[in-house]
Amino acid sequence: MRVEFDGKTALVTGASAGIGQDLARELAARVKTLILVARRKERLEELAAELRAKRAGLDVEVEQADLASEADVDALSDRVLGRHGAIDVLVNNAGAGTHGWFHEVEYAALRKMIELNVFGVVHLTRRLAPKMVERRAGAILNVSSGAGYFPSPQLGVYGATKFFVNGFTETIRAELRPHGVVVCLGCPGPVDSEFAATGGVPADHDGPVNRVRISSQHCARELVAGFGRGAAVIFPGRRYRWLIRFGLAMPRWMTRRGLVRDAQRRAQRARGASSNP
Repeated sequence: MRVEFDGKTALVTGASAGIGQDLARELAARVKTLILVARRKERLEELAAELRAKRAGLDVEVEQADLASEADVDALSDRVLGRHGAIDVLVNNAGAGTHGWFHEVEYAALRKMIELNVFGVVHLTRRLAPKMVERRAGAILNVSSGAGYFPSPQLGVYGATKFFVNGFTETIRAELRPHGVVVCLGCPGPVDSEFAATGGVPADHDGPVNRVRISSQHCARELVAGFGRGAAVIFPGRRYRWLIRFGLAMPRWMTRRGLVRDAQRRAQRARGASSNP
């Protein structure tokens, strides 16, 4: 099933920067009402002003919320459902990553990441999806990551949250399809954005995979195009798609062996760096 954006009300989380900001820009050209959600209200206000200036008649609403907080998700849902009755298009883009060896990263940081990447996505979707089912119309895009298929040392818990999002999205796609609701999964690879810096991820973390890095604008454009087609899974970037296909075709034992070698290389590099200040 295809997704119609024209004249619809769309809500985008994590819209204050990076992919979320560019997803909002892509949708702003089509939808009637755009609801921008993030913690940094001043960033949202700047984006809202930009989008209103570019398209007369576009209704842009700013909602400050921490999606890792159950209370914030409930309050946000109550407000938007109270104003609009239902949300036509939901884009769950907000997410965070924490870099470091599992046994060294602070538990509080890991928990916060899980609350945002997992509980935030499930909670907001659970609050907004029933109205879509009731109206037999709606669309949901969950922005996950290629890390949800291939774990990476020093990003283990982040990858685990994306494994969850991938499985969750594939399942509710099947469950909601008979009710007229389209659910799609977006799995970007390396993208130029604030995400890595915010999570303390080194620029060279992805190694050779960095060769398939794309801009957040390119990523958002392909995500929205795939979402519009109702694609089950969207891998933005032509070279990245080929890399993913190759990786998925590999036997699991080879993937595990590569994971061990990668962890060993990273540990050796870290020891070398600490011995040569």
